[in-house]
Amino acid sequence: MSNELAKNYDFSQFKEELYPLLKRQVSLYTMGDSSYLPAEKVQELLESVRFTVETHLTLGNADEDRTLARLFEKGGLDVWRLVEEGKRLFNAAGRTAAGFGSVAYKDTMDAIGGFFRVYDLRFFAHDIPCMIDYPLCLPVPDRLKGICFINDYLRRIILENRFCLCFDRRAAARLLTVCRPDYKELILNLFEPLFLCALGHAVLGRNIGDMSLGITDAQMLYSRFRPWDDGKAKACLHEAVNKLCVYFGLWDSAMRAYLAQAAHDQMPILKSASLEGYENMFGVQR
Repeated sequence: MSNELAKNYDFSQFKEELYPLLKRQVSLYTMGDSSYLPAEKVQELLESVRFTVETHLTLGNADEDRTLARLFEKGGLDVWRLVEEGKRLFNAAGRTAAGFGSVAYKDTMDAIGGFFRVYDLRFFAHDIPCMIDYPLCLPVPDRLKGICFINDYLRRIILENRFCLCFDRRAAARLLTVCRPDYKELILNLFEPLFLCALGHAVLGRNIGDMSLGITDAQMLYSRFRPWDDGKAKACLHEAVNKLCVYFGLWDSAMRAYLAQAAHDQMPILKSASLEGYENMFGVQR
């Protein structure tokens, strides 16, 4: 998707068209009973209009008819299509779910399921009417709202789920328990410990499918990144991610890009962490 049209779009150019459209939205929202709403509610309706129009433009649509009403109408159809896509993504997330007994994961997926029952794309398309507690390794950008946020969250969690399913379930659960014995009750990302353990094995040239690293392994990893050199560390992690993708047969570009970014984001920690920090980071079994 291109953001150029949305970036160049000046919402203020439609001042004269905005009032009639907003008035119509108020009338529809109140079912014609009143033309008055509290200022906070009117602001929410305005944000929904803005989100709907910007979504249409962000999708790369260049319309000859640039009236606000027309853009809003077409944007509403785009948002509806995104909702349908979101339902498919939600089903895919369910099919790939590992979960490992995480309460936060289950509660979040239940909440997203409820999202599709209560999401109001006509009046509050920018809103996210559900609680999302389960953290991702790579969070959704704060700028995303409404169904755009939900869909991006689901795409990311599907990638994380697929990676987690590459491992033996019992061995993966043991590693998670080593990292945090009470992980099931915590708001904790499950992908990251498994990814870091596999990444550590790849860096050391070990069997990537082995779900355990010892103190000696942590010492070797610590030495591998000392003295610290940004270029060498980046090259090392890039090679390690390629090994992961080959070992697990993960060929799609979305997965490779996600793993590469996840590895890159570890560089500040790898640079500053102590040896004990490495042991904690890579889930060393003592």
